[in-house]
Amino acid sequence: MNDMIKEAKQQGLYDRVIAQVDMASELMSLNDTVRKILSKPFNEITVNFPVKLDSGKVEMFTGYRVQHNN
Repeated sequence: MNDMIKEAKQQGLYDRVIAQVDMASELMSLNDTVRKILSKPFNEITVNFPVKLDSGKVEMFTGYRVQHNN
């Protein structure tokens, strides 16, 4: 278990979340089918939108919404 925690600290955010799902699944003795379902999002939405700053400059920003169950 400690090796999983050390490995998770060296990875990106998504990989850390998957490592946490794996650790929680192991602690709960969750069956592999449910673990597979929980490890992938059900729906992902990415939006890009312009924002006019106080300086008058326009910057593009990205927003995300991830849904894991319905």
